[in-house]
Amino acid sequence: MFDYAILGLGKTGLAVLEYLTRHEPKAKVLASDSGADSALQTSCRRRFSGTAFEFGGHTDQVLDAKMVVKSPGISWRAPILRKLRESSVRVTSEIEFGFERLGARPRTVIGVTGTNGKTTTTHLLGHLFSLSGIKTVVAGNIGAPLIEKAPEIDSETALILELSSYQLEDSGRLDLDAAVLLNITPDHLDHHGGWDQYVNAKAKIFSFVRKEGFEIVNFEDKAAKQIPSGGAAARRLFFSSRRVLKEGAWIADGKIQLKTQNSKLKTNAAIFPCPNLFGDHNFENQMAAVLAALVSGINPGSLQEALAPYHPPPHRLEKLGEISGALFINDSKATNVDSVVVALRALEPLIEKRGGKIHLLMGGQDKGSPYGALADFKAVLRGVYVYGQAKAKIESDLGSKIPSETADNLSQAVKAAFGRAGQGDIVLLSPACASFDQFQNYEHRGEEFRKIFNELRLTNTE
Repeated sequence: MFDYAILGLGKTGLAVLEYLTRHEPKAKVLASDSGADSALQTSCRRRFSGTAFEFGGHTDQVLDAKMVVKSPGISWRAPILRKLRESSVRVTSEIEFGFERLGARPRTVIGVTGTNGKTTTTHLLGHLFSLSGIKTVVAGNIGAPLIEKAPEIDSETALILELSSYQLEDSGRLDLDAAVLLNITPDHLDHHGGWDQYVNAKAKIFSFVRKEGFEIVNFEDKAAKQIPSGGAAARRLFFSSRRVLKEGAWIADGKIQLKTQNSKLKTNAAIFPCPNLFGDHNFENQMAAVLAALVSGINPGSLQEALAPYHPPPHRLEKLGEISGALFINDSKATNVDSVVVALRALEPLIEKRGGKIHLLMGGQDKGSPYGALADFKAVLRGVYVYGQAKAKIESDLGSKIPSETADNLSQAVKAAFGRAGQGDIVLLSPACASFDQFQNYEHRGEEFRKIFNELRLTNTE
């Protein structure tokens, strides 16, 4: 009998194993991984000599544990998970496991989810709290796993969690003061088993909001808005980039308007948005973050001071620079079609101002969504350069509506786009696909794009 079984030895699984080794050294632990990587095996056996390991698959030994901590990337349709469902063994997520081991209940806990924008919003929230002089920990699907930070969290800490659909699906109980739902569009459907299951996973965030907590929702996102409240005592606030609301946050006169009418939280203020974020989607991200910070006790004046110097994390419409009059933009985080649509909409004013067109770099590991919607942007697209596993499907979906060119890899695609780019044009990496066919993750893909850009700049200096 094991006290714990760790299912999957990726980033979160190793973090859980490290925690147990340090803080529960007497626990009997089984670590199970489906891979057979010899370097991982050697490293794990050396670092965690008191742990039982199995590699190359998950055996029924996992069923002989009191608790299983599941890595988020393992689907519930996997055979071992089906067996666990039929057993009495508790299966939990690293997020829930970490939450149960916090040093103390934090002063505030905010969870952020959504198909697109959650990392920027979470990152911005961490910035708003930190610059307001509050001890802040940002964890979850961004940065460090929560379990790594759990021991240092105390009653003075603001805990900001980015929560993916995988993490929400795997969690049974969290304790949030505020939950942010940015949007829901098709993504990860293969993992969850369909659209309804994906929506249900996202919707779980509201069930984790404590009594009299806040649900912050995008009024313009139909799927998000239709999800019922998680509890009768929760208070829902909306934000909108398109219309004036009676309460919540919206854009008017170039400012973020804030209005709350609850007896415990009355606000009527306007603040300037961050100058380093552009596009309607980033207005939405800012409004969501500002509302979440506001309901957590940060005043509008402090929010205004913190917004001005903020810079978003890399790989999100990140301007790399110009070569021969062509601007290169790194949007490697655009891992689905909807996020590419958002990027193209955000860039329309810029491309009009520059008097050029966009050369779009797309490709990678297909996620099952059609690409035809991108044809709506043919007026601003000079061409599409496709590479990787999904290139044939992308070309087929776009047909003859937009000129396209295939490449074996990202480097070839970038060089082809640059060869056709003129003065005022934009070379945009916004792949609409996962990165795992040729890269470790979207960050690796974005850094490779940056490397190619720097090499081109060196060889094309005027």
